Amino acid sequence: MKNFFTKSAAAISAVVISACAAFSYMPAVSAYEEVKVSFDCFSDDISFVGKTDPANFETKGVTAGYIIIPDGKIDKDGYSFEGWTVDGKAGYTAGDFYRLPEEGGEVVFEPVWSDAEDANKYNIFYTIDIDGIERPEDLKDWKVKANSVVALNMLSINGGKIYSIGWTDGENTYTGSDKFIMPAKDLTLTPVWRHIIDIKFVTGDVDRINGMTEFVTVGKEDTKTETSASNRFSRNGFEIVGWTSSVDGQVYQPLQTFICPAEDVVFTAVWAPKTYKVVFNAGTGNSADNQRVEGKTDEAIIAPEMIASKDGYVFAGWKDKNGDIYQPGEEYIVPGAIPGSGISLSAVWNQEGQLPAVTTTAPATAAVTTTTTSASTAAVTDTTASSTAAPASETTAASTNAATTTSSAAEKIAYGDANEDGVVTLADCLAILQFVANEDKYPLSDQGKKNADCFNPGDGITANDAVAVVRFDTKVVDKLPVIEK
Repeated sequence: MKNFFTKSAAAISAVVISACAAFSYMPAVSAYEEVKVSFDCFSDDISFVGKTDPANFETKGVTAGYIIIPDGKIDKDGYSFEGWTVDGKAGYTAGDFYRLPEEGGEVVFEPVWSDAEDANKYNIFYTIDIDGIERPEDLKDWKVKANSVVALNMLSINGGKIYSIGWTDGENTYTGSDKFIMPAKDLTLTPVWRHIIDIKFVTGDVDRINGMTEFVTVGKEDTKTETSASNRFSRNGFEIVGWTSSVDGQVYQPLQTFICPAEDVVFTAVWAPKTYKVVFNAGTGNSADNQRVEGKTDEAIIAPEMIASKDGYVFAGWKDKNGDIYQPGEEYIVPGAIPGSGISLSAVWNQEGQLPAVTTTAPATAAVTTTTTSASTAAVTDTTASSTAAPASETTAASTNAATTTSSAAEKIAYGDANEDGVVTLADCLAILQFVANEDKYPLSDQGKKNADCFNPGDGITANDAVAVVRFDTKVVDKLPVIEK
């Protein structure tokens, strides 16, 4: 379809119209090439009516980009003056804006005349072409003389998820303040429909999402809007770098302007791994000993050699937040962190001469001495049980919270050591809390469950057990289990 009125803009208010009697133009907001604007009304068979000032219609050079059609009337024997046109189809009357071409050139306005003696009028019919949408009562058909400059009823018609923005006769489209020259025939007009669409943003089928996975807003067909920002969704270790459209398959940048399509659209997040400076904390108290290795989420980096020393201790590896220990030269897969946080591993130091953990169990009828020392601790604690009684196991506080286990021949329990790494730390507190929250997702081994039940043993694993670990780690209590029955 043709749209005659790409050069027209909204009509100004009555106050502005009355004030703008002279041929004028809007102040320039950017540089335009000069346009020569003229009105073809200076001829022997045309006269100016009443107080119309011919100077308002003289040829001028305009660089503002717009003009306002001058106020005034002209007369010609046997005709009625209706307005002005540039192309013979679009019509303009006093006070209308006209957009001038940016590239410059010449624009000539020709008078629009109707035959003063022709009494024939032609119908303009408004027809709703979608079943179920009622025609507004204010929308009336009407009759118009040929060559009249017509402004249509632009009442918007709403039909749920569609609405009208103008009218079409099947060939030409009229929207906004468009005016046209009435042909010498009847016109049947139907609405120019636009859709109200759902614009959905989704995370896609990915893991490590924090919070919502989709967001829906609405848009109007053929109008401009923007894609969501890069922080619309939160995913550990990743950031949004684009949105893939379900309509055209294109990838749009966050906050990129696009034209709303005629159908619902789904934008799926395009994720890129974040780059981290993974910190290897030497634990010496000197920040210069810490090392940083750059890596992206889900990529492998190499655990570095220890560059520092600690008197009386031997370096035993790097421990991550899960309690896993990595030796220099081993691969460490960057897990990605919660947005706003970083990734670090801590050095594990063993006391010089310390042996690996050893557990010895004697027969039930004899005295039992069991010593269990974690590879990451610096103290050994011995506990001896009577041959006639097998007391409950205890975990006592060594210099670095080593899990020291005492048991009968029947059972070994390292109270508090839920993750069974040989040391009681806040990592065990986390393991207990995760188990309490969702034991299917964060299971403990059978031995880990026994170790975790360190507050009033036998009552089951609860958050109180995690609190007991914290109390032990912070030296509030000097041994586990805590019994407060």
